[in-house]
Amino acid sequence: MFEPVSWCWRCPPWSCPAVQPGQAGAGNRIPLADVARANCPQGLERHVPGEYYCCVGVRDPAAGKFARAGEMLDEAARWDNKRAQFLLGVGYFEGDAGQLNRPLGLAYLQLSSERDTPFYLAVYRSAAKRHRCRSRGRPGIFCRR
Repeated sequence: MFEPVSWCWRCPPWSCPAVQPGQAGAGNRIPLADVARANCPQGLERHVPGEYYCCVGVRDPAAGKFARAGEMLDEAARWDNKRAQFLLGVGYFEGDAGQLNRPLGLAYLQLSSERDTPFYLAVYRSAAKRHRCRSRGRPGIFCRR
């Protein structure tokens, strides 16, 4: 359902080990087996629920728990976790979240980019341009300048 995009080696052990803006690359990846064993202390749920749910939402697909992963990322996104909103946005926009839903994916990508993080903002702008061009009744044909 959700494919790990990139893993951060400098994240605190309790934070969401998902995409870290500007750190994507082969040198910053954590093996999938280590992600499946990530420690997401349940005590953090009370104090930083968005980070806890994002951590669980990223850890669970590595352990084969795909349905729960979507629920946890959805919950993290409701707590305004930008990484969870970004992962859901890409998942829905590209159809990796079990269904292709470009408007919902675009909405999540817009939410993730609202703090002007350059990486999230660039992905949102690219997706918005692709969506506008496809919405003009010419599927598969991209806009030209």
